[in-house]
Amino acid sequence: MTEAKMPGFRDIDEASERIRALTRPLVPFEWVQDRAEVFARFGQAMAIAQILEAELRVTISLVEDNATGTSDDVRIKPRTLGTLAKMLRELVDDGEKDTQYFHEELARIVGERNALAHDLFRTRLFTETPNSNVDDLGDEKGRRRLIARLGAATGDFAYMAVLMSELTDVLNP
Repeated sequence: MTEAKMPGFRDIDEASERIRALTRPLVPFEWVQDRAEVFARFGQAMAIAQILEAELRVTISLVEDNATGTSDDVRIKPRTLGTLAKMLRELVDDGEKDTQYFHEELARIVGERNALAHDLFRTRLFTETPNSNVDDLGDEKGRRRLIARLGAATGDFAYMAVLMSELTDVLNP
């Protein structure tokens, strides 16, 4: 008796070979060792950005609780980092110079997170798509540039997450 396969599913070895063939122009599997630090730093940056996002959710909930006595977690939970930053600005923008600087810095950090998440390695499989970041993966100097950028972004995300955490402590003693 032969084993029935679901339509559209391939044997794992066949699928692996197809994936290798499709991704070879983008990220050949031989690259992994040389580029591991870049991809690890990218993962670290995105993880810290998610921590910042979580801290913003808590801060907004507490600000809303203190301002109105209610919190709408269902409204806040699905929001992304950029939307949360705008919500916080609407809630606490008092026009003071320091507050303005804080919101400008948060907007810059959101922009960097979006650039990393959506554009850093954007390319297409079978079409030339200019992206200097993808090109930078090909040589040591370029990889060092990417690692430095990702390290700086991770530091910015972590710093802002700590500020949010400290604000949370003030709002929720």
